[in-house]
Amino acid sequence: MFCFLFLSRYEGRFCEIPIDPCYHNPCENQGACIRTGYHNDKFRCVCPINYSGRLCQIYIKDYCASSPCLSNATCENSPHGYRCYCPSDDQCDKAKIKNLTCSTTLFNNTNQCVYGICQHGKCSCFPGWKGDFCSDDIDECKMNPCVNQGTCY
Repeated sequence: MFCFLFLSRYEGRFCEIPIDPCYHNPCENQGACIRTGYHNDKFRCVCPINYSGRLCQIYIKDYCASSPCLSNATCENSPHGYRCYCPSDDQCDKAKIKNLTCSTTLFNNTNQCVYGICQHGKCSCFPGWKGDFCSDDIDECKMNPCVNQGTCY
């Protein structure tokens, strides 16, 4: 005699041994699965850099990659953008400086359009970005694009 449960989380002659929840690695994007209990299917994922979420399914954008800060300021990522820490009281966030048009001759020939390109003195934003300097992230999930109870990330 033996027990059998299709798609069971148990094995053994009487289905008494819990299967390791990390056996099939439920963590996404090369996340590492760590079992946190023996008599149940509890686990947690240790996510690689730039990923978060219970299963490492959420990509975290690196807002500082485009160097949006000026004057040797330190850029710090946050969940929905970035913050410039200035070495003095000066404004050092390109996106907050008024009356600045983009140009390849300003600021050491770097593009002032954070997530876009400079065309005819104005920033043309990449998809998903808006604002004078393309530094404002558009939250596409606000429009609820998912159907059938899908979750937007």
